[in-house]
Amino acid sequence: MPTISSLSRTLQSAYPQFIIMPGEITKWTPTLATIYFSPDDEPLTLLHEVGHALLGHNSYQRDIELLQMERDAWHKAVEISPAFQLNFSISDNLVQHSLDSYRDWLHARSTCIDCARTGVETTRQHYTCLYCRASWRVNDAKICALRRRRNKKTP
Repeated sequence: MPTISSLSRTLQSAYPQFIIMPGEITKWTPTLATIYFSPDDEPLTLLHEVGHALLGHNSYQRDIELLQMERDAWHKAVEISPAFQLNFSISDNLVQHSLDSYRDWLHARSTCIDCARTGVETTRQHYTCLYCRASWRVNDAKICALRRRRNKKTP
């Protein structure tokens, strides 16, 4: 398997419209058309971020959309990987394991702050419980700790 650094050079040649460079974490930054990669990450994660870039993933309005974007980026990574004659394949188990972290993230965000049942996102980062009618807001929390705060009740 190539190192993430050697794969980055290959991908940079293949996709000159993007900047691919080392960073603290592996991520796609659409505003800068830049894909950062951590030298400590697996090369597969870089292919996944290239998938985001190729698909034009810029933003999402609802949390569930992020899960869809993650799935689509993995599918794109699987699609483009044969072109680079890599000595590995992207297994469905790996993809599902990665998506599980986003599923867990979504579940944690949507868990009612009062009764622990599942709520729904009513507006960006605001949830309401269908069972007890509690409402709460959440922070971005893709990398940092999830915070849920009860919404103030309106009279």
